[in-house]
Amino acid sequence: MAVKLGIVGLGAAALAGLFSLIFTWWAGPIDYAGGFPNNLGYFARLSPLMFVARGLAPVGYALLAFAVGVIIGVMIRRTVPAMAITIAVVVAFQFLWPTFVRPHLLTPDRASAPVTLLGLNDMIVSHTGVVTVPINQPGTPQLSGAWVVSNTSLTPSGHAFVLPQTSICAAGSITQCDAWIAGHHLTQVVRYLPASDFWPLQWYETSVLLILAVGVGGAATWRVRRLLT
Repeated sequence: MAVKLGIVGLGAAALAGLFSLIFTWWAGPIDYAGGFPNNLGYFARLSPLMFVARGLAPVGYALLAFAVGVIIGVMIRRTVPAMAITIAVVVAFQFLWPTFVRPHLLTPDRASAPVTLLGLNDMIVSHTGVVTVPINQPGTPQLSGAWVVSNTSLTPSGHAFVLPQTSICAAGSITQCDAWIAGHHLTQVVRYLPASDFWPLQWYETSVLLILAVGVGGAATWRVRRLLT
């Protein structure tokens, strides 16, 4: 079983690595057209959508997905349900990992800037009334190519600024609203991983994924040995 799992697992890792190499080659012109590594938004290499398709991470994800599929198959011993459960687990993992684990693998840097009228031109107000200002706007922190972990507008007392329901923004013009918010002397605080953290983060994340894959594979082997005895 160990030999078979090793051969199939290495095949999955090699295939994932090949697809990563092909995708990186294909995206090269896009990277450099956007001023690599200073390209913005979803095309930045550190963005969650791009990060898992580049570098070493696809190899780690392929091995972990393979190990998860093996242990689920060993536990329920029904092929089709095991495949369905494996897909569900891997998809859930892809959503949860960037939110709860990846931001903590490296210590994010911190940038701050006063919130000005220029920065408020494209402000975002959440359903809870929390005001944030997009980065890379005039008068705001310039973080080209970075992955922004958090972006908060803080009051002078250090609390997140929440737009009250009864304010000039509810009835006044956009200009009046912006001037009223600017009068609160807010500070935009951004926690981010710079573009230069791409490869360190790739190595950290891939290492963790490989450790998890080995652990899950070991558990599957132990389960099979126990069933045979």
